Amino acid sequence: MGLKGNVGGRPGSPISQRTSGRKIATAKRRQVVLQSRLAGYPFTKIVGKIYEWARNENIELPKNYNELQACQDVTRELDKLHATNQEMASRMLDLELERLDYLQTSLWQEALKGDERKTDRILKIMERRSKYMGLDAPVKTELEGSLRLTVKDLHALLNEDEDEILLDPGDEIEIEADNDNEVSE
Repeated sequence: MGLKGNVGGRPGSPISQRTSGRKIATAKRRQVVLQSRLAGYPFTKIVGKIYEWARNENIELPKNYNELQACQDVTRELDKLHATNQEMASRMLDLELERLDYLQTSLWQEALKGDERKTDRILKIMERRSKYMGLDAPVKTELEGSLRLTVKDLHALLNEDEDEILLDPGDEIEIEADNDNEVSE
């Protein structure tokens, strides 16, 4: 039958060649779909473009390829890009932290001997490291003043049904809050 001795898709086997060819075709298709979507084409047009592309490239598409599958192709490609960007950001963070370590190490002995400028630099380096690592507590901001909401806005904020709020649409209420978080109407 031709597959004897090639069970399991070993490299170089006909099964392996078909599988890798299919993977390459899928990767190319997804790239074309993503580029089309980035260019602003709707999925209905993208499907037509993919059928034309597949004909020109002599590539077999999945059976009944449609808008949903094109959307899934875009989602998968965007997920891969996101993962790549996350990996790059992680590597960049590691590099920046290593640079900070190097700078801090180079200043450390002089700071221990009492050099105030070196000590200040080390503190700045530590602040930067803390920001990179997300170690700083969030800054608390207090607001004073009044807030005007329409009933429609209030509905959206409270996520309540209209029947449960005893105001007419278009009515305005004024809510004031002071620094002690007391609310008055």
